[in-house]
Amino acid sequence: LGELGDPPPAGRLACLGRMVLDLADIVRGARPPRHGDESLTLELAACAGLATHAYYLRSEVLFGLASSLRCIVQSEAAGRPGLAAQCVSQAGYLAGTVGFHRVAARSFRRAREMRHAADPNVFGGSMYFEAMYHTAQGNWDEAVALARDSLALLSSLGNRQEAEIAGAIVANSLYYQGRFAQSFEYCEQIRDSATVRGNDHHAAWGWFLGGRALMGLGRLDEATLRLERGFTMLASLDDVLSRIMCAGSLARTYLYAGRVADAERTALGLEQDIRSQPAFFLVQC
Repeated sequence: LGELGDPPPAGRLACLGRMVLDLADIVRGARPPRHGDESLTLELAACAGLATHAYYLRSEVLFGLASSLRCIVQSEAAGRPGLAAQCVSQAGYLAGTVGFHRVAARSFRRAREMRHAADPNVFGGSMYFEAMYHTAQGNWDEAVALARDSLALLSSLGNRQEAEIAGAIVANSLYYQGRFAQSFEYCEQIRDSATVRGNDHHAAWGWFLGGRALMGLGRLDEATLRLERGFTMLASLDDVLSRIMCAGSLARTYLYAGRVADAERTALGLEQDIRSQPAFFLVQC
């Protein structure tokens, strides 16, 4: 963004100022491309969208919201609002995590309205962000339905990277419904798909989410092996939320298996990761 002439704000105050200006632009409607170059404006929109996802992964809500608004403004300025469908949905998810549920609902409704204007890959991503919001709110049926629709669309497009994310949301929601066997099936699909592609991050999801599902089924020996495998893979990855979910499940599995010392050691090892995360992001864990 800096190289393209539109660097992100340097601090929280500047971030809030940028958000006010961009919200005003959105309310007034699209303006001509800011840089007089439609292709540059489209590139800025795409880059802001990637930044939004990066901020989300780092749990930086304020900067994530600012970046999503920037993506929306640039997309509308270039006459391609559908490019921002996933950013609109991400903004809804981030707003929902801090309790702005009306904003979240409006954002998701707007993202759904973009279905025919958006790239199908982008729209598939927008659906799974809405599903994630429902997971965090405990709306399991809505989460499963949206994530399955997202998974079907992304799979039909051959987008295995994004399809694996949608599949993980399905597996997570099914687990919280107590549908452990179905959850396990999705975990196996994620693991196998990611392993073939050499994506250790998503493969780790498949291993540990599958282990957690087996824990629910009472298959503790198998669950332990899978959770330990996932935990080892996640140790070298910058995915704190997944580490928390995996370590918590592993500690519970040790406890159920009578390995109290291992359970205590694993649980105590969570403290630093938990302290590093805003509380509202831990809800989905």
